Amino acid sequence: ATTLDDVLSRRTRAHLFDRPASLAAAPAMIGASAALADIEATIDKVAGAPTPVLLLGETGVGKEVIARQLHARGPGVRRPW
Repeated sequence: ATTLDDVLSRRTRAHLFDRPASLAAAPAMIGASAALADIEATIDKVAGAPTPVLLLGETGVGKEVIARQLHARGPGVRRPW
């Protein structure tokens, strides 16, 4: 069985290695669970913060996906990743 972490891990690797940095865009958040809705609500809440955000977690849990979502939804979206 494929887990969400497996999918996010594969998507992140594909995003990092198969696309030039200049074309980098926030990977889509996939899923429809209550946990993912909570994560997206937190991203929206934190995205506008004028301070840096520290994401912690084990390898493959989607930290870079969240970081790219934060960047895409925040005031720094027009600046380089």
